[in-house]
Amino acid sequence: MSRVRTAFALLALAWLGVRPAQAQVAVYFQPLGDTATGAVPLSPATVEIRARDSLGATVQGANLTFFFDPTKIQVLGVQVLPGDGFDTIVDTVRGPGSFAINATGAAVGFDAALYRLQVQLTAGAASGTYLWIKADSVPMLGGGTSQAVGAIGPICHATTAWGDVDGNGTVDSRDALITLSAAVGLPANGFNLALGDVDGDGLANSRDALIMLSYTIGLPVSAPGARVALGIPDACPGLTAPGDSVVFLRNDAPAGLYVLGAASTVPMAIPGATATAPDPNARLSPDGKTVAYVCPASGGWQICRINIDGSAFAQLTSDSNQTDVSPDWSPSGDSIVFLQNGLIAKMAAAGGGYAYVVGQTGQLSATEVKWGRDSTKIAYSNSGLYVFQPSVTSIPQLVATGFSDITGLRWSPAGDSIAFVRSTDPRLWVVPAGGGTPAIMFGFAGLINGGDWSSAGILLSLNTGTGAPSIWFSKGINSAIYRLTSPQTFDRSPTWRRSP
Repeated sequence: MSRVRTAFALLALAWLGVRPAQAQVAVYFQPLGDTATGAVPLSPATVEIRARDSLGATVQGANLTFFFDPTKIQVLGVQVLPGDGFDTIVDTVRGPGSFAINATGAAVGFDAALYRLQVQLTAGAASGTYLWIKADSVPMLGGGTSQAVGAIGPICHATTAWGDVDGNGTVDSRDALITLSAAVGLPANGFNLALGDVDGDGLANSRDALIMLSYTIGLPVSAPGARVALGIPDACPGLTAPGDSVVFLRNDAPAGLYVLGAASTVPMAIPGATATAPDPNARLSPDGKTVAYVCPASGGWQICRINIDGSAFAQLTSDSNQTDVSPDWSPSGDSIVFLQNGLIAKMAAAGGGYAYVVGQTGQLSATEVKWGRDSTKIAYSNSGLYVFQPSVTSIPQLVATGFSDITGLRWSPAGDSIAFVRSTDPRLWVVPAGGGTPAIMFGFAGLINGGDWSSAGILLSLNTGTGAPSIWFSKGINSAIYRLTSPQTFDRSPTWRRSP
């Protein structure tokens, strides 16, 4: 199985006021060796609890609660990291399926290790299970705490572990001796020498044997990429579908638009939508059946549409000297608004000609446009965020001031707010549609590069900083975060249908 980086961020899940001096902290867990989290049933597996701090301040403690299915996983305890993470830890069992850790000390830096958590899969956890980590509080140096956070990630099932070349369920000196014997040309038949590659360089040699031996006698293993005794995942719990179809851009081969069905756990490529713009600005129709997106065509980027099953492809615009981008559906699904060289245009959902939207003055040079929830309002970005009513040719209202790098516009389900991402501060921000001060809605600095919002919940394109950007979703503020996709390179630009 290819190596999969799995760092599970705990995202800020509260409406926040503007507090420039307050740090945002994302706490997450990551398997040692940076491989997928694999656990051999009834054998301890270790993950490292880390904190990413947007200000690089000192984390003074962390009160965390771990929730799990007690029929599939056990939390065995924690290990301190002297001189590195917290040095005082009190762990208590809150009840069946929960485990609390109250830790104090000092962890410094933008990405700091706090402590290590030991878990163990039960014999019946054939495909692994999920672990939910909730941060009750994270005190900071100088007072104050981070916002409430919560996330879910899988612990996968493993049959064997790196270094267990003799297959007896443990990594010991015998494994080191077998690996060393094979490295110097002595017979080592009947053993799985591929498991001896504990440093991940593609070879099983004397260096690997030394790492194994160091591990067995209790010496620290600090070799880069060392994965001795880490489980090799062979079955992970199914992804949690969000209850509605999700369309997104995937850069894995074949690159293009993918769909994750409402009841599916495996994303599927949309046939015929493999060639897309760097950002296709894909938008799912209100009925959830068709995607409008930016496609390459003669003369530049054009607007296309395709059903999520790959049928009924159509190129809706064909402007040889124009750049058509940022399509969005009307609430009724009968029209599409888009940008042509920065001007807002409108056409029927089937194409066949377009007209510029009234209410524009001069060269608008907009960078993105989104139709309001009730069809009477349009939002666009242009060195700021504006809203106007084309039916009454209103003067566009500047609703978000001070930001000139706004992208990823998304109306709230009620139509009273607009979410967006800033290219220089990629968190998910929100501002009242009538104007006001933008506030951080979701995210830790540097992690979020796009999202979508409906009554079903919130989609996020999230880069945890240690793995490929992927698609996550939450059913709402203060709800758990689930990871939907696990790409090799990246998944981004998620979209789903408008609220009913």
